[in-house]
Amino acid sequence: FVVAIIALSLLMQRMVRTPMAQALGFANAVADGDLNNEIKPQSNDEMGQLITALQTMQSNLKASIEKDREIAAESLRIKLALDSSSNATTVSDAHNRLIYMNPAARALFEDMEPAWQATAPEFVVDRLIGRPLSDLMPPGELREAYRQQLSHAVELEGEIAGRSLHLQTGPVHDASGEYQGRVTQWEDLTDALAQQAREHERLVEERRVAAENQ
Repeated sequence: FVVAIIALSLLMQRMVRTPMAQALGFANAVADGDLNNEIKPQSNDEMGQLITALQTMQSNLKASIEKDREIAAESLRIKLALDSSSNATTVSDAHNRLIYMNPAARALFEDMEPAWQATAPEFVVDRLIGRPLSDLMPPGELREAYRQQLSHAVELEGEIAGRSLHLQTGPVHDASGEYQGRVTQWEDLTDALAQQAREHERLVEERRVAAENQ
C-alpha cells in the first residue's frame, strides 16, 4: 500500500507539478520580455490547454510588438523626412490640435510671432503644441475653413499677421478609414506677391511712357 502511495505521488508530480512548473517558467519568461520560448503540451487535458494558450499568447504578443516596431520605424522615417523638408509643415490631430511642426514651420511662426500676437496675444510658438491653430487665427474665411474636418485635400489662402499665406492641407486617415487629423504645408507668398505687384506697376508705367512718346 505504501509503495502504491509513493508511486501515485510520483505519477501526480509528473502529471501536474512538472507541466505546471514549465507553464510558470514560460509565463515568467514572457513577463520578462523573452518571447522566444519553446514549450509543447504533453497532453490534451486542462494543463495541455493552458500551455497551448500560453503559446498562442506569446505568438500574438510577438506579432503585435513586431507590428508596433514597424509602425514606429515608419513614423520615424516620415518625421525625419518632414524635419529635413524646407516646406513649412504642420500636423494636427482629429480635434485640430497641433501635434507637430517641422523646423521650417517653427521658423515661419517665430518670424510671424510678434505681428501675430497683435491679434492673438496667446500666440507663443513654444506653446503651440496641443492647441488648435484655428483658435489663434483672425476671424474670417481662412479661420472657418481651417476649422472644418477635411474629407479631401484643399488649398486655402488668407492673411495672417500681415502675411499672405497659401495653405495646402489634406486629411489623414488610419487603416480603417477613420479621420485622424491633417497635414498642412504653409507657404508665405507675401514677398512674391509684392514682387508681382511691383512688376505689374513697372509694366504699366512702361506702357504709359511708350504711349506718351508715340
